[in-house]
Amino acid sequence: MAEDVIVSLHPAETKGKANKDDNGAGRKETIPDMKMSTRHMRVIGVAVLNLLVVNSAITFLVPFFTRTALDKMGVARDSTGTVSENFVIGCVLGISTFAEFLSAPLVAKDLANVCSKMMLVLSSLTITALMLLFSVLDKISDWRTFISLCLIIRTFQGVATAANYVSTYTITNASLQGKAGLTNGFLRTGGGLGYGIGPALGGILYDWEGFGLPFYVSGALLFSTTIMLVVALPASESEVCGTQMKKTFSYFQLLRIPWVWMVMAAAYLASLTIGFVEPSFTIYLRDNFNLPSAYAGYAFFLYCVVYAIPALPLGYFIDEYLDRSHAFLVQVLGLIFCAVGLLLVGPASFLPLEKSLALSYVSFALLALGVLSCLLPSSPELANTFQSHGLGSPAEIRAPIGGLYQASVALGYGCGPLLGSVAVASMGFKQATQLLGFVNLLYATLFLLAGIIGKVKDMNDLQLNNIVRGQ
Repeated sequence: MAEDVIVSLHPAETKGKANKDDNGAGRKETIPDMKMSTRHMRVIGVAVLNLLVVNSAITFLVPFFTRTALDKMGVARDSTGTVSENFVIGCVLGISTFAEFLSAPLVAKDLANVCSKMMLVLSSLTITALMLLFSVLDKISDWRTFISLCLIIRTFQGVATAANYVSTYTITNASLQGKAGLTNGFLRTGGGLGYGIGPALGGILYDWEGFGLPFYVSGALLFSTTIMLVVALPASESEVCGTQMKKTFSYFQLLRIPWVWMVMAAAYLASLTIGFVEPSFTIYLRDNFNLPSAYAGYAFFLYCVVYAIPALPLGYFIDEYLDRSHAFLVQVLGLIFCAVGLLLVGPASFLPLEKSLALSYVSFALLALGVLSCLLPSSPELANTFQSHGLGSPAEIRAPIGGLYQASVALGYGCGPLLGSVAVASMGFKQATQLLGFVNLLYATLFLLAGIIGKVKDMNDLQLNNIVRGQ
């Protein structure tokens, strides 16, 4: 049946048929009602599951890698290490996301010529192999060799993860007929669950059996998911990019729009925020509450639950009820939530609060709401900006949005562990999180002012054009 062919159901085709009424007069362009077949739902389900497993696998090492690396360096158990030692560890944790940042836009360009199903399957297999390689690194006694091999494997892992995400975004967005908010809602649900389950499960497996077991388990899960991708994705999905991205695009055209940089910077800051806290939180719990790494995993699990549950409703709300040009207001609210969470996790020195495990968990819940509210509207806001500047149809800008979004988020996740490790080692956990909280508040203010000024200018330009046309 025609509705089962995913590549034939995208807004560019349907909108073209809906732009004329019976008398041939033009009317307002609307996004058609979604009527998804079982095949569409199967594709979305497998894509979300794939993202969940991939994000779980790449975050398994978060609760225990810092301590493992410090042990390799001969640092005493009651010490957090020097600034230079923490800088090296931050590089290992962040290098994969720097690789994602550099490769995601290039992957988006390549999707015009490479089928998305093939890229998705190959990237999943690559991540599987890299996880299994990582499992044997603990047997290396020399810390310099250990760190060097970790950097190499994590770099390749970042490239494979970028290819995996961009192809997943493209396939899911095609199945959802170009609804950017709902697409990001599905992917944030899978990704959020993965980012929470990974550290929680990784910490439990590490405490149970040591360094190798988390990577054996993640490799097995990834391989199983790859088999599901091969079986569940029909041939039509493999052509979704090649048939819809006939128009080439230039990143120079996209990035010369100032508002694009503002939206990407908001996504960058949100992802930097959680990346900043993650690697240091385990040591913070150990030093202040004498708790094992599993308790940090519980906080990450709470983060993922609070992050994932509202993702779909929020994405649906943005697509159906919130004008795309006002999606940035949700991002401003997200930055404020991030700031409050950062000020509470320490807690900040000016707050009349005592540090406690419960307060730390509440701050993680606020961080989850903040990061979700800031990241999820990024795609709709970019889509609205690109289309308002005449840079392509929804099908043509699908991969560029995925590439730019993943690049900004990956850069934040890469800078977060690096800056967090150095800042915490030099000024302490409380002062470091307090400083980043103020940075979030400052950018939220600037972002809100820029958005209001830009929207007012757009309204004035529209009114002026209407007056000129009327004359």
